[in-house]
Amino acid sequence: MTRHRRDPVRLGTSESSLQAVALGYQLRYYELALLNGSDAAVTANMWFVPSGGSAGDANKILEYSVRAKDTRVCDGTPFLNAEDQVIMTASEADAVVAHLAVLGEGQ
Repeated sequence: MTRHRRDPVRLGTSESSLQAVALGYQLRYYELALLNGSDAAVTANMWFVPSGGSAGDANKILEYSVRAKDTRVCDGTPFLNAEDQVIMTASEADAVVAHLAVLGEGQ
């Protein structure tokens, strides 16, 4: 199994793709750290989007309020196939930095 740590992404209010699963791989585990540097709570949203799909209520897996000047860590065991994506937004642009680590394995 291959572990990948993505470069930190400063979330905006529009959708940002944190991870697109590579061809020949499946995403089996993720760890997400959210760092809020602002003076107010910020809500982060996360979707697991199937290949060719879009973010919506049906595939939203996280809506999390991160307190001011706080860090939150969560993990999970999704099953994402090749070309599926992990997409995120925040309620305030540039307030939250997301660090994503994923464990993938070949199909």
